[in-house]
Amino acid sequence: MALAKVRREKKPDSAVPPVAAKLVDLYLYRVRYTERRTQSDEDEEMAANTTFFLSARLFADRTVGVEVGTKVKTRAGLLVEVIYRTRFERGPGVQEDMPQEAFGRQVAARVAPVVAFPFIRETIASLTGKSGDTFMMPVVNVGAIFDPDSLTFVVTRPKGARDEPPPAFTA
Repeated sequence: MALAKVRREKKPDSAVPPVAAKLVDLYLYRVRYTERRTQSDEDEEMAANTTFFLSARLFADRTVGVEVGTKVKTRAGLLVEVIYRTRFERGPGVQEDMPQEAFGRQVAARVAPVVAFPFIRETIASLTGKSGDTFMMPVVNVGAIFDPDSLTFVVTRPKGARDEPPPAFTA
C-alpha cells in the first residue's frame, strides 16, 4: 500500500495575530418572541430574514464584554430576538504587546460570535419549534461577519474612579 504525500501550501500570515481569550461568562440575556395573529398576503410571501448584531465593552480589569444577538423573522410571521452576553479575559502574559482595544476588537468580532452562535441557534430552533413553525438557522461562519476595525467600544473605569456605576450594555 503506497501512501501519497500531500503538499500543503503554507497559508500567508495574517496581519492580526490569533487571539487567545478565556471565556469567563456566557448567559442568555434577552429573548423576545412575537407572533402576528393576522398576516396579509404580502407577509406570507416574504422570505425569512435573519440579522446578526453585537455590541462590545472594554473593562478596566483586562476583560471584554460582548453581547451577540440575532433577530429572525420567519415566513409564518414569527419575530424572534435572542441575545447572549459573553465576557472574556486575557490571562497574564498572553499577548501583552497587543493593546487592550485591539485585543477587544478581535475578541468581539472573531471569538464571541463563534462561541455564542450555537446557543443562539438552539434557542431560536427551540422557540420556533414549540410554535409549530420550526426555523433552523443554517450553520454560518459568524466569525467572518463582523469587521473588527469598524467596532466601537464603551470603556468602563474601575468602580472607585467615578461615583456613578458603569453604563450597562447596549443592544
